[in-house]
Parts: sequence; C-alpha cells; structure tokens
Amino acid sequence: MFGNAVVGQFSGVRIIESPHMQKYTTEPARKHKEHPKRKKYHLRVQKKWNKRFGTVQNPMFIATMGAIFAHPDVVQLLRDKIGNH
Repeated sequence: MFGNAVVGQFSGVRIIESPHMQKYTTEPARKHKEHPKRKKYHLRVQKKWNKRFGTVQNPMFIATMGAIFAHPDVVQLLRDKIGNH
C-alpha cells in the first residue's frame, strides 16, 4: 500500500506504520446505558457525563490476521513499551 512501511515483527505479526491513520480514538470516560426507546434521553445524559467525567484518548490500532496497522507515533510508543522488536 502507498505510504506504509513495515517496521518489524512482534510474536510473528508484522507491525506496519501508516501516516494516514489516526493517532488516538476519543471515548467517554464513563458510558451511560442506552435504552432502546429513549435515545434522546441517553444522548442528553451522555453529553452531561462527558462534561463531568471527561473523555479518554486511547492509541488506535487496526489488527488483521497477519499485521497491525498504526500511526508512526503509536508505533514508537509500542517500541518503547515492548522493546526494540
């Protein structure tokens, strides 16, 4: 693929860095339970909970059968955590 570079392997899985991927996903710190019939109530309460409890940013990976795709900064974070593989 264009713009991707194979960085290395970890436990037999290729790690591929792609500058086109997002670095982080943003998720609510707490999630309000969703009721099937009260969608608007859930959205309103979730907005208030986001304001009170905030959001969390998690590194984004896409794992396939033989490869892990990630942004170069996230791959560097992986290298720091697991060592130079």
